[in-house]
Amino acid sequence: MSGVRPAELCRVDAALVSRVARGERLGRVCASALAVVVAGTAAYGAAMGVWRAPEQALFAAIKLPLLFVALWLATIALNAMLAIVLRAPMSLRQSAASILIGLATTAMVLGALSPVAAFLSLSVGGPDPSVLGLPMQDPRAAAANADARALVLVHAGVIAAAGVLGNLRVYRVLRALSGKRELALKVLFAWLSALLFAGSELSWIARPFLGRPHTPVTFFVREPFEGGFFGEIGSAIMDALGVPGLTAVAILATALAFSAWALFRADGRPVEVSIASGALVVTSGDERWTLTLGEIAQVTTRDAVVLFAESFEVVLDVRAGPSPRLLVRFDREADAEELCARIEAERIRARGPGPFRSSQLV
Repeated sequence: MSGVRPAELCRVDAALVSRVARGERLGRVCASALAVVVAGTAAYGAAMGVWRAPEQALFAAIKLPLLFVALWLATIALNAMLAIVLRAPMSLRQSAASILIGLATTAMVLGALSPVAAFLSLSVGGPDPSVLGLPMQDPRAAAANADARALVLVHAGVIAAAGVLGNLRVYRVLRALSGKRELALKVLFAWLSALLFAGSELSWIARPFLGRPHTPVTFFVREPFEGGFFGEIGSAIMDALGVPGLTAVAILATALAFSAWALFRADGRPVEVSIASGALVVTSGDERWTLTLGEIAQVTTRDAVVLFAESFEVVLDVRAGPSPRLLVRFDREADAEELCARIEAERIRARGPGPFRSSQLV
């Protein structure tokens, strides 16, 4: 089987998901994903570094792909261990391929945004060459470094957003490998956390992508372990916004978070169900209940979307149980409709034929 095309990586289509789930020639999947990672991140790295100098653009075009490859290698074992701890049935090879698919999608987003990043860098204008060699305390050097910090803040936000978006696409793979939506979400959250912290520290060690305007352009950093990523980002935010602006951003972020939670939260409790002895056995995590069919008020089906993946739900409105509304999710509409039909048939059978109904119709 051949490699994977960039469009297939971006879509994370059913064929790719099935291939990773079977563990079929994952080496070629990783090779295709690595090629996309190198191309996309090199384009964005050049767009970042062009603000400082052509040499810096070349250095950043080399260092950003190396950073992504180092991030992949650094988190393979950790993320595979996290999957095992969370009891997801995934091999090391499947974990490695899944992580790289997420990074490839991230790289494609960054590659698509590289013209915008280059336009931003050229619009801001590079630093004054006369600040080279000046001490940091000099007002001209301080002003040039303030511009560099503001650009770093913008690029860090873009890369973080692209990283989250890219790894959310991996949910489809994790769902197929783990077999359960809740387990796939746990693994995805754990992986995102590991990639965030590892990526931030590796990016700090590999800096600069823009370079300090008052220092010469270099590929290697003289003191890579001095300072920290989050401290630098915090200083950049304070320089760009100040305390009032930072407070306003925090309030806006909190409001957006609550709005997103209210908009996307489930209106019922996700469960798994089975029909046994004319009753409904409901399972949610380690909890288990048995509901009689008479306690079910209504059964309906509807479409649902979980992290960009289309799914279908059976909605059970119950008179008694762990929640007034129970949600049973399926990947296929036919499976949801089959469960709904079985429950309705059992409810009709439990009521009996009645004086004007024939049991032959059930």
